[in-house]
Amino acid sequence: MKRTFLLLALSTGLLLGACGDGSQLPVATGKASITAINAIYGSPSMNFLIEERTIGQVAYKSTTATASY
Repeated sequence: MKRTFLLLALSTGLLLGACGDGSQLPVATGKASITAINAIYGSPSMNFLIEERTIGQVAYKSTTATASY
């Protein structure tokens, strides 16, 4: 019974969220901020690249600095 209720509640929330008005920003600005998070257990350090530019090296349980575009 609990699983059915949980599934119904999550489905309803997903459907209501998908039927929103849309963005408050009608015109795309092309501006963004991005941060990489490495949450893969046992992974080696990874280089995080955006358009062939290095944002930073990310070890397990760490993040990169925020980069703005």
